[in-house]
Amino acid sequence: MIKSNLTPSSGDAVFDAAIAAMTGQTLDPVTAPPGAGAADDQGDLFDFHYIRRKDRVPPNFLMEIGGVPMMPEGCITAITGASKSGKTQFLAAVVATLLSGRDFGTLRRLQAPSGPIVWFDTEQCEFIIDETVSRIYRQAGIPDDACPDDHGLSLFATTPCTAAKRRLYIEQAVERLHPSLLIIDNCRELLDNFNDINESNELVAWALKALSENPTLRIMWVLHVNPGSVKMRGHLGTELEHKFQDCFVLSRENFDVFKAQHSSRWKVYHMPYMFCIDANGNLAAASTANVTIEDALRRLAPHGMQFDAIVTQVAQITSMSKASAKNALKARMSADPRPYPRLDKRADGLFYLVDGQ
Repeated sequence: MIKSNLTPSSGDAVFDAAIAAMTGQTLDPVTAPPGAGAADDQGDLFDFHYIRRKDRVPPNFLMEIGGVPMMPEGCITAITGASKSGKTQFLAAVVATLLSGRDFGTLRRLQAPSGPIVWFDTEQCEFIIDETVSRIYRQAGIPDDACPDDHGLSLFATTPCTAAKRRLYIEQAVERLHPSLLIIDNCRELLDNFNDINESNELVAWALKALSENPTLRIMWVLHVNPGSVKMRGHLGTELEHKFQDCFVLSRENFDVFKAQHSSRWKVYHMPYMFCIDANGNLAAASTANVTIEDALRRLAPHGMQFDAIVTQVAQITSMSKASAKNALKARMSADPRPYPRLDKRADGLFYLVDGQ
């Protein structure tokens, strides 16, 4: 029989079964000496002992994209990309889908959130935040004058706060609101120096601790990439790359079309998720975002542009080839009568938009 000075903190048969499985013998625990075992402030070794159970259940995923599940309980999802690459717009699409249960292209809710969605914005002004909320409302079918909290979204604008204050308020939100999803946009603003090893490690350690203490919690962290690279910024980015379950790298494909490339810890390649902002300023899935020449001209609103430059921009906005865009524009210019919006060439040799609406 094995003697041990460790006393299982739970006192149940799991501890004994683990020892028996490893040694083929039973454990006869004795009283732990002062400062050892479960009485120790550091905890007990077997508080963290992994037992592979036969009755284990699969991860509890919140959403899927293209049939690929994402955002399991207790995990971090990273959202990254260059500045203005659509990170916040992608978050808006995710939140609207979760609040409404409506599919957004191949973005689909697998279950309703068990608690509120808590979103901390650390860098935008109030006007931009209000625009984001309005976009979420329109996609989710929520009245524009509704209170976000009444629909499961608690949003905090912490731009004026110090990094220390932001961390404090986020900790309070987790403790008091019990969110099912915590969004931090941008987590770089939680640190005074995102290249500081100790600061970065402490922040990531806090996130992992929060996830372990709140088993239904999921965290989405936004962090920019280094200029000219796909690696997330600073030592914080290095630490986060080792800890996320899902990662979405955002990029801007053309004028208003964005791509979210999904990867997981298992390095599995998934088809990119495409979305855009339509002529009315609403989010639209790429499969339903067929931008017309008319929409493209009104968005571009050329005022003194070379024709070749207009062709290039229209091709980008509509996802057409340059040749197709050029032919379509020339056909509009030679039509009789010429349809609006139309391009007029003036004495300076440049083109201007004339819209009859």
